[in-house]
Amino acid sequence: MAVFTVGVLLSSLHHHDLADVKTDCVSCHVAGNLLADLPPVNPVLMAVLLAVAYVLARLPVYCFTPAPSYLIPARQAPPAVFPQFR
Repeated sequence: MAVFTVGVLLSSLHHHDLADVKTDCVSCHVAGNLLADLPPVNPVLMAVLLAVAYVLARLPVYCFTPAPSYLIPARQAPPAVFPQFR
């Protein structure tokens, strides 16, 4: 985290000559794209999408919970030597 912080601080403290191409510098390229704005969103459309998302999130979800008797494994005894004399 400290290396990342130092890298961010050092990338903001650089200077270019007038003859340099600023698109070659990563820091200048990122800083130039931060000024771009997102297109406006229609508030009615956003409200409809949020209402649909809320309704879909509230739908019941089927969850299978087996009875405890199914959780007991079958018996694993060795085979009988004389099964007819039981």
